[in-house]
Amino acid sequence: MTDHPKILRIIMTGFRDGADREECFTFLAAMVTGASPEQLSKLFVREGNLQFKHLSEAMADKLGKRLEDKGVVFHVVEEGASVDTAPEETSTPADVTAESFETVDDTTQTVEPVEAAPSNETAHPFKPMGVVDIIYRTIKLYSGNLKSFYGIAFFFGLVSYSVMYGAVFGSLGSILGSEPAGSLLGLFAAAAKAIFILIGAAIFYFFTFLYMLGCLIVGADMQIRGVPWSFIDARARIKGRLLSLAWAVMLVSVIVGLLMAVGGAAAIVLGRIIYDSLGISGIPLIAVITAIALLYPAVLLMHYLLAPMVVVMEDKKGFAALSRSGTLMKVKAGRGFWNWNINRAGFIMLLAFLANLSVTLLVLFVHLAAFGGIAVLHSDIFHLFSSLPLAFEIPLQLISLALQAAVAPLWIIALTLLYYDSRVRLEGLEMEAPGLRD
Repeated sequence: MTDHPKILRIIMTGFRDGADREECFTFLAAMVTGASPEQLSKLFVREGNLQFKHLSEAMADKLGKRLEDKGVVFHVVEEGASVDTAPEETSTPADVTAESFETVDDTTQTVEPVEAAPSNETAHPFKPMGVVDIIYRTIKLYSGNLKSFYGIAFFFGLVSYSVMYGAVFGSLGSILGSEPAGSLLGLFAAAAKAIFILIGAAIFYFFTFLYMLGCLIVGADMQIRGVPWSFIDARARIKGRLLSLAWAVMLVSVIVGLLMAVGGAAAIVLGRIIYDSLGISGIPLIAVITAIALLYPAVLLMHYLLAPMVVVMEDKKGFAALSRSGTLMKVKAGRGFWNWNINRAGFIMLLAFLANLSVTLLVLFVHLAAFGGIAVLHSDIFHLFSSLPLAFEIPLQLISLALQAAVAPLWIIALTLLYYDSRVRLEGLEMEAPGLRD
């Protein structure tokens, strides 16, 4: 019989004389999630010591060497042992013993101030969930802070819609009002100005979406942990990771888009050859080839769905975030269709698509009713949304935005739950999730 491996804790108590504290806090911030170097510095001064918990011997040795190189003073104790070991002489007071940091696994540390739980409450660890549990918990978390979740989605949606509509009308006005009338040079300058306006608006729309995405992910994380939060708290945590999030999303879009373009082109060429050879009887084969050509990009997209969560929670960038997402998506909890992460993620996105489709159809129905009835489908379908006066159009767009904002947080919360569920299954992640308490 072999002994159980030791679980260790590293307690940091100060810095050696001459150590660059700013560099130390920057180094620590690169290893943990949820705090900037400035926040770490304030926590350290206030609490007196910082701790990394639940470390294996190998991880404690590796982390200890890196801390020594940075001039951090610390000592190592076995998990469960007394932590009253006298620290070395340091240049920072260490008489406060409240814990400030808690690691969640051997690879990624999460920063959370540890608050003493009321005596009538018990620990509520994050436990693996099935797809039905994820959906139920998503609704529960959403309703637990509906004001913040909905407010974030509606605010960013309203800003992005306003900018896009302003850009469209501004570009059209630039072209229609170009002077002198009939001048080719004037028309070219107006068109260039319109394109510039639209590109700027598209970039703004993209980053607005990313800001909303990041804030909702942070909100879902804090809601799971049972930490009170607001838009201000979410914005503070996403600050500094927006470019990393943009880079990850752009990589996914480019990779999947290129694969879909190549697969679609190949399907068209092969389809043409098959149709010329077999005629109508070759249509089933063409359909199969098209499905296969588009299946791989779709599956790859599913593998990358957790990349935004990885960027926000673990501060990984670019291809590292995509690779990490792919690893988490390969988790299989057991036998059965719903035990594959990729199938659960696909089901979540299918529900999100159906919810958005329902919103779109509802708004379309209201639009048709306001315009004068279903008969318009037979005469003016291509000009449907430009046929109403602005007095009707603007309220309808606001209704559409309000409904879409109600749906948007749901799939983000669900994927955040799937992210943590994957880490619990894959890495044995230990974390408290009071927000999931029934």
